[in-house]
Amino acid sequence: MFFTKRTTIVALIATVIAGLAVHFYKFTNTLPNWDSMYLIRNSIEGMSQTGRWFSGISANLLSSAYSLPWVLGLLSIVFLALIVALLVDLFEIQKTFYIILTAVLLVTFPSVAANFAYMEWADVYLLSFLLSVLAVYLCVRQTRFFVLPAILISLSMGIYQVYFSTAIICFLLYLFKKHILDDERLLAQKRIAIKFCINLLLGVILYFVINKLSLAYWGAEMSNYQGVDSVGLLSAEGYMEAFVKTFKSFGWFFIGAKEVSLYLVLNMAFLILLAALLLIVFVVAGARKFASLLLFLAAGFVASHIYYFASPGVHYHTIMIINIYFVFFLAILILMKVKMSKFLVNANLIVLMLLTFYHFINTNIAYTQMQMSYEKSYFKATQIMNKIDSINDGSIREIMITGKTEKPEEDIKALPQITGASSASFITNRDHYLRFFRFYLNRPYQLVDEHKSRQISKTKEFKQMDAYPYGEYAKVIDHTIVIRLSK
Repeated sequence: MFFTKRTTIVALIATVIAGLAVHFYKFTNTLPNWDSMYLIRNSIEGMSQTGRWFSGISANLLSSAYSLPWVLGLLSIVFLALIVALLVDLFEIQKTFYIILTAVLLVTFPSVAANFAYMEWADVYLLSFLLSVLAVYLCVRQTRFFVLPAILISLSMGIYQVYFSTAIICFLLYLFKKHILDDERLLAQKRIAIKFCINLLLGVILYFVINKLSLAYWGAEMSNYQGVDSVGLLSAEGYMEAFVKTFKSFGWFFIGAKEVSLYLVLNMAFLILLAALLLIVFVVAGARKFASLLLFLAAGFVASHIYYFASPGVHYHTIMIINIYFVFFLAILILMKVKMSKFLVNANLIVLMLLTFYHFINTNIAYTQMQMSYEKSYFKATQIMNKIDSINDGSIREIMITGKTEKPEEDIKALPQITGASSASFITNRDHYLRFFRFYLNRPYQLVDEHKSRQISKTKEFKQMDAYPYGEYAKVIDHTIVIRLSK
């Protein structure tokens, strides 16, 4: 039984303990960002226009319609623990130390922290991750579940499409381990490979069919967000650009910034050691497997950022680079299976442990950024609301907000940057202010219509107004509260 195995128990316990140690501050504090104001309450409609037709449904089924950091945090840790347990079993990791290292590398990885920055969706996004890994596991370990992996892949994509590529990466790593590290013939995995490819194709087809039905049900059209409306074949130039973007994404992750830093030094040490490990693998495997080795590396490189090769409008932010985690996991597999000097083994393990500790610190720098951002945002919104209250006799319900406040300098920065965390104020435009006024300051103002807004903009009173935070940046014009954030 899977759950009674020693390795599974170690994986579950290690992930839960490490996950709580790293992310406890986020789970026990309300640290919103710009999206949080829109998602205090999740709609069952979910994100159908972005192709995430199962996200809203799963969010409501898992916990509640509301953003509850502690509940969502615990659910997320459980999903991460199950992911690690599946990886440990799928790749037959027996040594306790390597199991713990697998767990800690994952829970400290910046993509996980970025997921928790968007806590409203953290549990469902990590459920999507779990479903993709489970689909691979069932293809390899369970012969009787033939179409279930396809359903899991479809549901995973229906929550967050990026984990489709995670399934491909996991399966490529499985073939790499069997063929290169375990010295098995690729033909021995032919049946499993065919099963996976069929399920992958069926899962994608099912995803698109349900997506079409979902859009028709809601009477919606695909959004242009992240290029989801332009997925298809690219030109030769487009594919070259996709390769360049992928290289830049890896470079951004491993370099972090132009300045020399501990992060840069640790990553350069890791990449040099990884190159040494791959060289040893090549020597041990022999020249006859050189083509296979190159093929696995090239396929993994493309699969890690596969949507660059499907749409020109995609931009991979921190949540989406989760597949870079498997570069570190690859090092663990090689250390586990290939004989080498103790010096090289110890050097790799020391660098990996130092990186996990660095990511632990960096994660909590990001959470401190979120705390600072919330406090700055709260101060700014309260300052504006006090001004509004001083000129409103209680009869005015309409508000007009124009301009956009300048984003202040970041006081502290995470390295690598974690999308969703910022030490600058996260309320900058009209919609942000309206949501903040309503949910945090209990002032549910109604936005003035566009026609009246244009009329007010032409008045002499408006043209003479100052811009926040100085002078007369709030005024009553035509029985409307007018806030001018910038000239």
